[in-house]
Amino acid sequence: MIDEYRIMGITYWALMIIYFFPIFYLYHFSRLVKMAIIESNSEFLASALKNLKNHFQYVGILTIISLALYIFIFFWFFAWKNFFVVK
Repeated sequence: MIDEYRIMGITYWALMIIYFFPIFYLYHFSRLVKMAIIESNSEFLASALKNLKNHFQYVGILTIISLALYIFIFFWFFAWKNFFVVK
């Protein structure tokens, strides 16, 4: 029973670390856009857009990895299913 809780805890910590960076980039984007609007500064806006670009790159890479993992699991499942079929 304790091992199940430990695995759940490790999973939650891993997901928290993985999803920290997109949220971090979005936070900096919103903060810098607000400063750019208030001060009418294009340097802040350029920096904000860089953070937005980093956010979408990170999310895109996570999406590609997730899709590849789903495809791998799908084919692995059917390969093992056909392997154990008694003929």
